[in-house]
Amino acid sequence: MQQDVLLTTKYPLSPLARDILVKRREVGIKEYGVPLHTYNNRDCLQDTIEELADALYYLLQAELEGDSVYSIIESTENLLIQVMKAKADRG
Repeated sequence: MQQDVLLTTKYPLSPLARDILVKRREVGIKEYGVPLHTYNNRDCLQDTIEELADALYYLLQAELEGDSVYSIIESTENLLIQVMKAKADRG
């Protein structure tokens, strides 16, 4: 059974994160006609790896352009590695 991810998650998102995700949900509905939902024939961990890799690139760019984001780069890199391990662990 497909479920709208944002509407059915049990994770206690912060208000700021929820607000951002509500806006991203609206973008998804405009672009794809439906919100992100479970069992959509996509590899959600692979999608996460690719999105985190993009985020890491953007953060490296920001650091080179003078922003103080070193600790964010480190956290994003660690998160990327954790997701890669989670994907490897599931087989």
